[in-house]
Amino acid sequence: QQPRRHRVSHGKISFADLSKMISSQWKDADDETKEYCRVMRELDRRKFDELKLKFEEESQSNEEISGGENEHSKEDVDIEDDPVLSGHPKSPISDAPTANAVKVASSQHSVTS
Repeated sequence: QQPRRHRVSHGKISFADLSKMISSQWKDADDETKEYCRVMRELDRRKFDELKLKFEEESQSNEEISGGENEHSKEDVDIEDDPVLSGHPKSPISDAPTANAVKVASSQHSVTS
C-alpha cells in the first residue's frame, strides 16, 4: 500500500513549509522570547494537569453515584452553563497571564524543559 500523498487544503502554505518556517524562526528567536514561550508552556501544562485531574475526579464521582451509567448524553450539554464553551470571564482560558505577569514569573522562577 502506498503512503497517502500530501495535499494542501487551503493553497497558501504546505505543512512542511510551515514547519520549516516555524523552526527557522524559533532558532533565530532571542532568549527572552524563548523564555516567555517556556513559561507559557509550563503554565499551560500545569493548568491542563489540574483540569484533567478535576475532570477525572468528577467522572469517577459521577460513575459511583450513577452506578456506572452515564445519565447525560452529548446533546444534553448546555453551552450557557459551560464557562469554556460560553466564553464566560471565569473560563480557564481567560485566566491566562499577561505578558508582564509572565516576565515577572520567569524572573522569579527558572523554568526548565
